[in-house]
Amino acid sequence: MIAALALLFGLIGVFIGGDFLVNSAVKIAQRLKIPDVVVGMTILSVGTTLPEMSVNVFAAIGGHTDLIIGNVIGSNLTTLLLVVGVGAIIYPIVVPKKELDLHLMFVLFAHFLLISAITFSLSGNFATISRLEGIAFLWIGCWYLWTLFFHRKKEHVAEEVVEQVGLKGIVVGLIVGMVFLLISARLVVYGATGISELFGISQSVVGLTIVGLGTSLPELVTAIMSAMRKKTEMVFGNVIGSNTLTILFTLGISSTIRNVPMSSTLVVDVGILIVCTLFVIMYLHHTHPKAITRWQGVLLVLVFLAYFLFTVYRG
Repeated sequence: MIAALALLFGLIGVFIGGDFLVNSAVKIAQRLKIPDVVVGMTILSVGTTLPEMSVNVFAAIGGHTDLIIGNVIGSNLTTLLLVVGVGAIIYPIVVPKKELDLHLMFVLFAHFLLISAITFSLSGNFATISRLEGIAFLWIGCWYLWTLFFHRKKEHVAEEVVEQVGLKGIVVGLIVGMVFLLISARLVVYGATGISELFGISQSVVGLTIVGLGTSLPELVTAIMSAMRKKTEMVFGNVIGSNTLTILFTLGISSTIRNVPMSSTLVVDVGILIVCTLFVIMYLHHTHPKAITRWQGVLLVLVFLAYFLFTVYRG
């Protein structure tokens, strides 16, 4: 009971803490007169990965490596299938070609790097992501953000009116967000490991299901709100961007702290993630118009539910 409450309050706290941090970062960008469109594809892209990142840092420190991989895979599958699916059911998601082209190379590269790191580990152990590989993940993640930043900056033409926000409020927001994230991430790890031990479920399954779903709430809320307002042009780009950064930054930081071995059962889940991602990307790349319709959204949600039930049954 205590573990379940810790996990619940931890996931809520991670969501609140990430929101505080992102809002404060946006206000800093406004004071520096950085265009909103640049902020949206850099700060907010990183912001949506903060729940996964904070949980995985504490999992790495505590040596709960199965939870790390499970959270990354579970979160990315939830975002790709459930978030995009629910958004498309509410209102069809338009995928601008420039958005697809911008993310395509990095999406493929991130997943190729994940496969390579697992299969041909530099540590000499099969299915282990080493510290050196973690540093490579981080470097490529920074390169990705750099590309997004300058791509968006070149697109921006008009000068935007920025709201002047007090420095004191920004600092308070940053501190509150960081405190919430640190405490809540620790609660999530404590709750997840507690549930794993109580019910005899592997930590990887808990990460794939409960934690993966919980840390994807920011993307789900954003997609629903965008779809309800019929402004879905950026939904898919933000989802793919978030998933790419989850692999590069979250796994990068975690494996830099500690080598991350992967259990043999999770190799199947990595394969499912890669197949689903490549299928959706390649389908959109070769179809016209580039959009995810309502019935395709229903299909994505059904695939997610099938995977979720399969994971629970297997666990």
